[in-house]
Amino acid sequence: MPHDPTPAKSRLLASVRDTAADLYRLGLIDQHRMLKFDMLTCDFKSAAAARAARDPEFAKALLDEAATLFLSGEPDTARLILRDLVNATVGFEQLAELTHKPSKSLHRMLSPKGNPSMDNLAAIFDAVRVWLKVGFDVRVVEVA
Repeated sequence: MPHDPTPAKSRLLASVRDTAADLYRLGLIDQHRMLKFDMLTCDFKSAAAARAARDPEFAKALLDEAATLFLSGEPDTARLILRDLVNATVGFEQLAELTHKPSKSLHRMLSPKGNPSMDNLAAIFDAVRVWLKVGFDVRVVEVA
């Protein structure tokens, strides 16, 4: 995932982000950690949407992050990342066709106050997965 120069929220955060990008380029932090630095230091919503639209690897990383967050007990953040990913890639109209759900319902499901059922969330993840031409490889790891 190449470093994407997006305006940071402040000069201090820009410096933190630049340092993280250097660590990423050197292979000292992974793609997921870099994504978290981007989320913390930048206007992430617009930056993520633009980047996901032009960078398939970044779009895949966002899908992976949304799934990881959901399975780790952070469904609110997962929904918002998934919403931004849908906007940047498949779009809500196409997602409606793929999931056989009304577009307005999908917008509500992935809104900050959304509460999609497990079936609907699984359908959304599956449609985005198919659109991006990827699969999931879920595994359980020990935590410190």
